[in-house]
Amino acid sequence: MRRTLILGLCLVALIAFGVLSASAAQAAGPEWLVKGAALGAGAEKAITFKTLTSFYLRYGFTIVLCDAEKVLPSSRITGGINGQDTERVSYEKCYYEGHPECPATTPGQARGLLGPYTYITVLTYEKGKTGTLKEREGKALDAFMSEKENNVLFEFKFEGLECGALLGTSASVVATGTELSETIGEKTYKSKCGILGEMGKIEGSSFVTTKSGEEAVKGAIELPEAAISEAETLTSPEKFGAIHCSMEVSGSTATAVNLQEVELETKEEFGWKAL
Repeated sequence: MRRTLILGLCLVALIAFGVLSASAAQAAGPEWLVKGAALGAGAEKAITFKTLTSFYLRYGFTIVLCDAEKVLPSSRITGGINGQDTERVSYEKCYYEGHPECPATTPGQARGLLGPYTYITVLTYEKGKTGTLKEREGKALDAFMSEKENNVLFEFKFEGLECGALLGTSASVVATGTELSETIGEKTYKSKCGILGEMGKIEGSSFVTTKSGEEAVKGAIELPEAAISEAETLTSPEKFGAIHCSMEVSGSTATAVNLQEVELETKEEFGWKAL
């Protein structure tokens, strides 16, 4: 009887361990895929990207419009159970919407240029969609934060003949969401989440949301008109937690709208995978 009891308890323990192990194994991702294989932890792939629509930055009654985007060296994706991305970019031909002679310029830069900026991003899931693997496979989001601990995402000054009351005024767009901590290589970045984009691909000239396992040469990130502000990411080895992403200018809510085409420099197919 004693031997049977011990064996029974061992069996229960093994089953419980298996359940916990399966649960822990599921609680991860999204990760980057390249040609059907996961991009290993710490492995990197250089990326290039271009804007397919004008970049809009809105706050209060002000809209800044940028007609071009320039990729800077060292932009890349980094592998791991939460795929990361380093974007180094400048926005060009930026001005107060409807007033091209009122350029918005980052101090010390050429007329109408915002930047250069470096953003750190991490792949996340939709809020409320992490309970099962099937739910996690539906959509991935990309959470943007500044590389700077002051959380500044954009800063600029209006100068020009058509600026009116905006002439000489400055603005700093600051991330106000959940603080994230992301380690890439030997450096750890701690900053608040400011923007959430949706992962997809370009078909023809249109953005199409990608599901887990889908790959394309021309990937995409969309910052939609209706800003996404909530997501879920892995906060411990066995648990997902909600994050909030938002930004402000002097207390006024700010939003960004853009469609960005993303490619690996190697022109390989890539995508993401839920775990």
